Amino acid sequence: MTSAYTSANGSSTPANAPSANHGLVGNALQLLSVGLGPYVASRLREAAGMGRYVPNDVDTSGDVAGDVSLMLKVMATGWNEVFRDHLGPIERSLVSEIRETRNRWAHQEPFDDDDLDRALDSIGRLLMAVNAGAEAERVHEAKHRLRRKRYATETPATYPQSPTAAVHHAAGVKAVDKTDSLIQRGIANRQEGDFEKAIADFEEAIAANRESAHAWYQRALTWGHMGEYQRSINDFNRAIALNRDYAEAYADRGYAQFCLGDYTSAVSDFESAIHLNPDDNLARANLDKARRRGKEVREAQSRLR
Repeated sequence: MTSAYTSANGSSTPANAPSANHGLVGNALQLLSVGLGPYVASRLREAAGMGRYVPNDVDTSGDVAGDVSLMLKVMATGWNEVFRDHLGPIERSLVSEIRETRNRWAHQEPFDDDDLDRALDSIGRLLMAVNAGAEAERVHEAKHRLRRKRYATETPATYPQSPTAAVHHAAGVKAVDKTDSLIQRGIANRQEGDFEKAIADFEEAIAANRESAHAWYQRALTWGHMGEYQRSINDFNRAIALNRDYAEAYADRGYAQFCLGDYTSAVSDFESAIHLNPDDNLARANLDKARRRGKEVREAQSRLR
């Protein structure tokens, strides 16, 4: 069976052209410049007033407005003196990572969909850390648009039959008939891009039969399309509680965990999916990706200790 989510590296949907992704990274860096500038300037002024920082020609006497490369350089080189009291090791790691991203962008290096996703995620997180909420929201919107695109390829009705579905044509199963009809309508609405209607359909299906693992699963997929990954995970939890052998639910919950940066949980879910369906090559690819990303995060955190 094919999972209804795309892979963590976007391989099951056409990738954005590298040039388009390069432009999107540039847009995000511009938003970072707008949101980060006031914070950096304020921290430099405060540190200078306390004698902990001396402006020089390297940072144009403390004026970093409009130059995101300079902002990031000042943050990296003056971390202990200026920024450590306000930001933590995670933010320091983000600054280092975004500096590398900015250098790649300046040298016209290509960005695939996975590179773009990571750049948007890191930039958005740093903006949130410095309370630049408006700019962070715009970056997160771009990230969620990318992730919705990567969720877009799905194979309807590739799901294990529940015990109630096995008696679909038997007498006295009108609730099952109604649930199935609502699920199919919800899938159609989702494929048309009308996620709100799809959610309403799946909620009605769940109300008609709360024991339908497939109804919970389909609502979880729709939350994923909308970028509501925690809600997606909550519904996958219900689907799995109703059907412990639901391989697709494990695989797709793993992808939602991956999108939230919980790589340990993602690895566990992908492993469960593969145990239940050893032929799921997509889950295997996502497992490798989650393991690599988790290792990178642990190594970055270790370097900052």
